[in-house]
Amino acid sequence: MMKKKTLMTISAGILTTSLLTGGAVTTFAANPSESLEQEEKNEVKPFFEVMDQQGYELEEKSLENYIQQLAKHEGKTYEEVATEIFEETKKIHAKYSDRPIYNNLLENSIPDTNNAIPLTNVTNTYSVTPSATDPSIQALANVDFLMKKTDVLVKNYASVTYGVDTVIYNSGSFREVVSVDAGTAFVLPSGSGTHTWLNGYQTASKASSTTVTFRATGNLEYAVSKSISAGFSAAGFSLSSTSGNTVTYRKFHQIAHTFSLY
Repeated sequence: MMKKKTLMTISAGILTTSLLTGGAVTTFAANPSESLEQEEKNEVKPFFEVMDQQGYELEEKSLENYIQQLAKHEGKTYEEVATEIFEETKKIHAKYSDRPIYNNLLENSIPDTNNAIPLTNVTNTYSVTPSATDPSIQALANVDFLMKKTDVLVKNYASVTYGVDTVIYNSGSFREVVSVDAGTAFVLPSGSGTHTWLNGYQTASKASSTTVTFRATGNLEYAVSKSISAGFSAAGFSLSSTSGNTVTYRKFHQIAHTFSLY
């Protein structure tokens, strides 16, 4: 990890109107009304309820590993990516709080005020799993999130899971997308027999302050028993080959999904 001696602190009230992510500019309103209206509209449901309703999951992972991974994918240093995440987060944080925060992702970055809070306390601040004894209590978690969803193609026999690593600002009821690492986008088939994702292309990006888009195209191949072949035919798979009691089915498959935080 590269060291940074320069003090990096967020002053209260800082807000810029746009941010650059993955080569695309996302425009923010000059005030937090857009996010607040979105929360009002959706009755500010807890994060885990939103995920259940929309049918996706968040898997907690190491935020430091996320930064190292993104730095490798983009040809940058750990310090550069950690600083970018900090800069994006401070613009979001300023909408909802007057308290300054500092970049504790870098060594020797020390707050200059007593009430400053660390960056990792507002990026993925709360675990998505509520306490077993009290659902209103959620544990602090210095993590990034693998955002993933599973679609069933043939009931009991074929499914496809897809997702991408993200960093999410999550403080109280406020949630916004901070970063998306397109290099981690994946498609993983599962089910009966032998299954493969062939010639696949997958990517993901931050579409708005509260959404992540996922896109993929490729060929799904399943080698299964003849006894369950009817389900594959009905799901749009084409017979590719037959060998004894095993039949191989293929299907050109496209995924176009939007993950939403509200």
